Amino acid sequence: MNTFFWGFGTDELSDLLWGGIFGMVSSILTIKPLQAKFEKRDLILFALTFITVLQILKVSFRFAGWLPENGDPLLLQIFVFQTMLMGYCGSLFLMMYASMMADIADDQELKNGLRQEGIFSGGITFAGKVTSGFGLILGGLLLDLVIVFPKGLQPGEVAQDILIRMAVIDGIIMPALNLIPFLLLLKYKLDRAAVRDIQNQLNARKQSA
Repeated sequence: MNTFFWGFGTDELSDLLWGGIFGMVSSILTIKPLQAKFEKRDLILFALTFITVLQILKVSFRFAGWLPENGDPLLLQIFVFQTMLMGYCGSLFLMMYASMMADIADDQELKNGLRQEGIFSGGITFAGKVTSGFGLILGGLLLDLVIVFPKGLQPGEVAQDILIRMAVIDGIIMPALNLIPFLLLLKYKLDRAAVRDIQNQLNARKQSA
């Protein structure tokens, strides 16, 4: 997408990378006050929603003619800012996810008396490898069978209808699938008060033992 649809070269891609890194660092610096004020579930839902909206709006704005043409320096500036926001929300999502899993481990220990971080960690790692592998396979199939992306062409040589199909799939359909994890995350009920109560009960149990 960045190379063939948006027309960015190597130098521009490097600028986007640094924008993402800056966003990630910014999230690390602001996570403490955010977590003190908001619930973890609300933060992770916000991050997921914001990421999804940014991805969809980027392509939608191009289709609507509201973005500068490829090669315009303003387009790169907009994308660097967008990448900063994506990096910020992506890092926020990962940090909240890790913290929520720790709370779930506490809840599980309170319920069955077993500390099972290893099982949770193994399940997360396995799920990540499965989804990453499936994503690569699905992406290749979409490129070959649906987008029918030609091989050996340079940026500017790909037909417009192919680029449009790629943009719709990558920029609208795939981000819309984030609705699935969004709905699943709504089932998470461990708010700050519940976690505090769980930890107090665990501490009391350890002291009595």
